[in-house]
Amino acid sequence: MKKLPRKRIVAFGEAFVWLMERLCEFVASAESAW
Repeated sequence: MKKLPRKRIVAFGEAFVWLMERLCEFVASAESAW
């Protein structure tokens, strides 16, 4: 099994954090719309 380059891991982590932030914003707006 090949090890992933550090840059790819960092990029994946950043994308994951960005997704979680968007998800939290979406949930917050959905709750306020109820």
